[in-house]
Amino acid sequence: MTTAVQALRQLVEAAGEGNLDGFFAAHGVELMTAFGSTIVEAATANDLDLAVAIREEADLYSLIADLVEMLRFDRNDVVDLETADVVLAAEALGSVFRSSSPIPAYTLGARWRPSPNGWKPPTCAGSTSSSSHRDPPSA
Repeated sequence: MTTAVQALRQLVEAAGEGNLDGFFAAHGVELMTAFGSTIVEAATANDLDLAVAIREEADLYSLIADLVEMLRFDRNDVVDLETADVVLAAEALGSVFRSSSPIPAYTLGARWRPSPNGWKPPTCAGSTSSSSHRDPPSA
């Protein structure tokens, strides 16, 4: 049986070798990050916390099912950053935006780029439709 740490190691190695690109494309993943106990307290972790930003048309449940199959690990807690509350999203993205985060996160893959209208996945940048992707509030 695969452990949470082994599952994370598989993801990190696959991401480092570019082997998640096809998986990300197939599932509309714009950003995936690992956070939580597997990052902070690996010795006692029993689940793998992942946060994803996916394209609007993507199927989160299909992504989760394929993650379980790929990792041979079924204790994956997957957070959709589009619908997550602000505190959970901040925890999940802790070190993505700040390098000295007290709650570390590990970015497994990202294809977000800055746009003139703020941070959006490339498929939504400049879109005039009523997309569910939102810009962060301005300060």
